[in-house]
Amino acid sequence: MGVFTPTEASVTAVFYALIVGMFVYRTIGWHDLVRALKKTVVSTTVIMLIIATAGLFAFLITRAGVPAAVGNWVAANFDSAVAYLIGVNLFLFVIDMFIETGAAIVVLAPILAPVAIQFGIDPVHFGIIMVVNLALGMITPPFGVNLFAACTVAKIS
Repeated sequence: MGVFTPTEASVTAVFYALIVGMFVYRTIGWHDLVRALKKTVVSTTVIMLIIATAGLFAFLITRAGVPAAVGNWVAANFDSAVAYLIGVNLFLFVIDMFIETGAAIVVLAPILAPVAIQFGIDPVHFGIIMVVNLALGMITPPFGVNLFAACTVAKIS
């Protein structure tokens, strides 16, 4: 209904569940709360270390000039918008297997979006394509951040 952003709504839901669980139904005790907070810290730490490593990798490849070279190559080798979009789809899917999504957007959007605009592709359409492809890469090994989060929650390797 527009009262909260999705992030604010999740925080509100957690506090609501905490209050109801601790004070209304009394199914969550202080010991349970401390244990849950410890698990949260461990899960968050694992994911943040992965994101930090990906950010460092993105910084290093940017310093090496890889994104600019990729952008120049893409602009020179694709002659139509459809071919460009297919190439970008495949490229983004593969690149996000190795680079965290936030870092990939920060590094690649300024390089790929101007080329998309030159081909006459709407920037909003191109942004949606980028986000969907990068989201697919988030669940694809070997570096799927969402897989690490799911494995931590499920207690599997």
